[in-house]
Amino acid sequence: MIPKTTTALFVFLAFVFFAFTIANAESLLVNLAEELQGASIITPAKIVSYDTDALKFQPLGSTDILSAGYSTDPTWNPSRFIHVEWPPKDEKVGLTAEWPPVGAEVLIVIDKENVISIFAWSFGEKYRFWSPMMTGSVAGFNCKSFGNPIELISKDDPDTSLDGCLVDKSRITSKGISPGGAPSVELTEKSSKIVLSLVAIVAIVTIYFIIRRQRKIKSN
Repeated sequence: MIPKTTTALFVFLAFVFFAFTIANAESLLVNLAEELQGASIITPAKIVSYDTDALKFQPLGSTDILSAGYSTDPTWNPSRFIHVEWPPKDEKVGLTAEWPPVGAEVLIVIDKENVISIFAWSFGEKYRFWSPMMTGSVAGFNCKSFGNPIELISKDDPDTSLDGCLVDKSRITSKGISPGGAPSVELTEKSSKIVLSLVAIVAIVTIYFIIRRQRKIKSN
């Protein structure tokens, strides 16, 4: 028989450990407007597969299969966090740190590093956004000027929501995907300067050879 003091000590230590874990969970606050503005790709797509190092997806209306990283950590794989019951029964179902199952059709938002940023699923005339990132706590969302909170974190803050935002579909525009479904190519400022430099070099070399040829003709 286990002494009562030992049992009480075990319960106390378990409580301390639980409290410490909650206190040290990293809180994630997603600014929805910034995530959408800074995205390289925003597209409705079908989840194809969870590979070792990347999520495979197919933009709706396309035959192309594209991929994006799960995280900046190349060793992390979220396949054990897949939300089995799909679609969720309503917009209030918690989705933080969960990933859509293979075959699900969702809106995918990918950042400039080709890493999954956030997801959204179609809920009537709205998109229900959420973060798939595992941080140990429910993600907060700043929905200001873009969407409606699902559940307010504080009555004093009408823009910050727990677990995601609801946004009218009319406010979301696809980005980074060409009509055929392949990623569109956008020249950055640096790459634009490189292209212009190459064009200038080609032009100078061409003029040099034209002048040289003319001089050779005159000398003959």
